Amino acid sequence: MDALVSSYPAGAHKYVRKLVVDAYSIPRFNSPEYQQRAIAEFRDDAHLACLKVE
Repeated sequence: MDALVSSYPAGAHKYVRKLVVDAYSIPRFNSPEYQQRAIAEFRDDAHLACLKVE
């Protein structure tokens, strides 16, 4: 994770780290339908969080 985080500008490190931790916190699903739903929900939540950063 440190290699990924360090590839972003210093001001973004805490946000990138949070996104990675959040992604690993999502349960795994067996069904492709539920997998795609989880991906879409994570994407939308992450996008909204980025928009709210001041």
